[in-house]
Amino acid sequence: MIPFFRCPNCGSQCQPQAEMLICPDCGYAASPSDGIYDIFTADSLRHHQGFLDHYHRIRRSEKRGSEQVAWYLGLPTVPEDHPFRKEWEQRRASMEWLQKFLAENFPNRNLDVLDAGAGNCWLTSHLAQWGHRAVALDIDNDPRDGLAAGRHFLQSLPISFQRVRGDFAQLPFVAGAFDVVVFNGAFHYALEQGQLLDEALRVARPGGAVVVIDSPVYTTAEDGEKMMSERTEQGRARYLTIMGLNDLANARGLKLQVFTPSIGFFGWLRRQATEIRRGREIAIMDRIVFSKPEME
Repeated sequence: MIPFFRCPNCGSQCQPQAEMLICPDCGYAASPSDGIYDIFTADSLRHHQGFLDHYHRIRRSEKRGSEQVAWYLGLPTVPEDHPFRKEWEQRRASMEWLQKFLAENFPNRNLDVLDAGAGNCWLTSHLAQWGHRAVALDIDNDPRDGLAAGRHFLQSLPISFQRVRGDFAQLPFVAGAFDVVVFNGAFHYALEQGQLLDEALRVARPGGAVVVIDSPVYTTAEDGEKMMSERTEQGRARYLTIMGLNDLANARGLKLQVFTPSIGFFGWLRRQATEIRRGREIAIMDRIVFSKPEME
């Protein structure tokens, strides 16, 4: 058990007792259910329930997940005829970039990494296979598409990682718990991006990083709003902008790096044709890194 859970009621560090978490100051106690620690408060859960209901409705209509364990173990590779094959190809490219980024920037280190927005824990499982101490965080514990699906990796592979159901806006970890916080297709769901970044920085160690992958990035908010207007359902998911990311970094004295994936000449041509047809910019899944200073 990781020894750095934060009490959701009073903010004190919880103490592990067998499999339980106990707050020595207010008496809060939590024990895992099917291996998942649920650190939501009742108020926080009520706050997010509308989003969760909407999210579940969409994901179930899209038939996300599988009945086959082998499907999970193969992720992010999916069959050629999979309806979301291009999405998973994007995720695979982001995962490969992340593996290289961690190896180059934190060489020869086994890191404490928070996979924020872990979903079914596919990326968490790879982080663990790379030798890192990984924690999967999400607000969804669905058995096909959420944290509960992580059981497939834990039961089938010689790895371990922890699963935590909690609130992004109030991360259930003490300050400095992680070397790296990865928002895995999740940062654009934040109601308040500045608050989300502040929480991630709080739990990141000096010299660590907050990494954002698989969130749509536009040059301007105008194109992002055009994209939003095209949606038939207006959920919580929004978008990021280069200017907004710069503002977040500058306001906090952070180094910002934006890594744009290469799409090649023919990919560029297809992108140009699509932008002309839609009358707006097409989002790029840039890889974003906010580096935390060594000393604060």
